[in-house]
Amino acid sequence: AAQRAIVPVPRPRQAEPVLGRRIAERRIVDAELQLAALIKDIALDGCKRSNRSKKMRMAAWMSIEWKLFDALAREVIYEGATEGQVEGTYDANISAALNHVRSDAFRSALHNLMADQDFVDRLHGKAGNTALAGAAVPDAPSGPLNLELQYGKGGGSFVKDVETLKTATVTIRSTNGHGTGFVVDQRGYVLTNAHVVGNASNVVIKIGENEHAGAVLRRDRKRDVALVQIADQAGVATLKLASSRTSTGAPVYVMGTPLDEALSHTVTRGIISAVRKLKDDQIYYQTDAGVNPGNSGGPAFNESGEVVGMAVSGIFTRQGGTTNINFLIPIDEVLGTLQVF
Repeated sequence: AAQRAIVPVPRPRQAEPVLGRRIAERRIVDAELQLAALIKDIALDGCKRSNRSKKMRMAAWMSIEWKLFDALAREVIYEGATEGQVEGTYDANISAALNHVRSDAFRSALHNLMADQDFVDRLHGKAGNTALAGAAVPDAPSGPLNLELQYGKGGGSFVKDVETLKTATVTIRSTNGHGTGFVVDQRGYVLTNAHVVGNASNVVIKIGENEHAGAVLRRDRKRDVALVQIADQAGVATLKLASSRTSTGAPVYVMGTPLDEALSHTVTRGIISAVRKLKDDQIYYQTDAGVNPGNSGGPAFNESGEVVGMAVSGIFTRQGGTTNINFLIPIDEVLGTLQVF
């Protein structure tokens, strides 16, 4: 019978004690490329010269099908099959000998896979990896970064300008899953949550239906903010930022990509329910505006269409239902933490 290699299964999401559940789609695997192996067939043979002998001769043959998955492009970029075989002297303990000879046959098949130039080229990004192919990844600058930020004067309207605001609100795909971000500089600088990008150096940024490579330049896990730059895009649309903090009772609109990438630019409406310092000693806006997994890093607008905050977390029931208690990071806290001025 065919045997499948053991692969990790995502752990159930658990509420975080300070802020409730982070609202990005999460996965346990944090690698850009993931290799799956399916053992299609295996043959074992062995013999022991005498009952007193402490060694035995064993041979094994194994046939394996391989698939290489690009977690950013969300597609299989390589499929192939190899065989592995081994023969040698092993400890006379049958259980131990079987484990060793099977492992040696698997390693032989893996060695043969690494001899496949097509597979090696895809590992090194010379083939496949379409979302990041040819991307010029910028260097991460140190110290304060002078972005060309635009601040509003309260003369706009979110409702009238919503279609324009959508063009600067993006979906960010990482090996963690996906979240949301928003462009604040025409050179392609994007703000999002640190837990959206995870430990990744590269992400995919979706602007409308188009996918672009993105490089993670900065992240601060305590404040849960990150700065990403679109590697191959300049002159993109940007959002205007609020020049002052908002207050309790003010209307707020949250835009993002909840649950599925197909639901990008979903808008929910609510109010600023409170301004709170939580157990992590950080300031947050509490809001009843609807957020869901995938909204993380998305912009929250005032009625003038200016960004007042960034969606970061929410408190959910044990069954995953909303409690209408969600949290935003004030935009000045995002900029200050990342040293973006």
